Amino acid sequence: MKVTTFRLENPAFQEVGRPPFITTEAVFSVPVLPAYAQHYTSLEMDNSRHVDVGYVKPVYQLQGSNVIVASHVYDHIQKPSGTLTVYHAGIRDYRLLFPHIDNLELVARLADFAEEADKAFESQAWFSYVVMAGAVVEGLLWYHFKKPNFNWMINLARKNELLSASEVDLVNEVREARNLIHAEKFQTVIPGRQLALDISVTYDRLIKFKCPQTEYSG
Repeated sequence: MKVTTFRLENPAFQEVGRPPFITTEAVFSVPVLPAYAQHYTSLEMDNSRHVDVGYVKPVYQLQGSNVIVASHVYDHIQKPSGTLTVYHAGIRDYRLLFPHIDNLELVARLADFAEEADKAFESQAWFSYVVMAGAVVEGLLWYHFKKPNFNWMINLARKNELLSASEVDLVNEVREARNLIHAEKFQTVIPGRQLALDISVTYDRLIKFKCPQTEYSG
């Protein structure tokens, strides 16, 4: 069984019930949630309500890509937020990892890369993982920036705060590592476990939370 977590923030709100018993539920959107073959989930709210007898277990339900949290779970004075933990068997359809991309051919290509990346990671084929994860990251950036140069898009991602300074350095390492497939680079040491694990964190974040669909400068 595998485990992944999703940070829940900035919910929408919906009213349920009839007067005078209307309550307000918090609705968190997790677009990639349907991609996971879920066994079960658990939820922890940052501002859960407590009673004299102790902690109140959050009441919530999953509907497609939405996590719907009951009104009595969270403190209405503060903005609700929390963490959803998903225990799953794996990705049921890799195309569902890219719900924000409307180019179906690009989705199919990125899905193939993402599946290969998972297989490489599980078999500890670190260089293969770095190459495939880098391909997915480049594809995500290309969808938003439509630039022909990976390095150029990395710089734009930093300018638009899609990547942190440390992530830019990491993605550039991945970009350079891909060039090591050429025979004349045989004397250069190929990256291993450390780079693979480091880039997996950035890769996971971009897959889960995607690049926001906003207008970019540059």
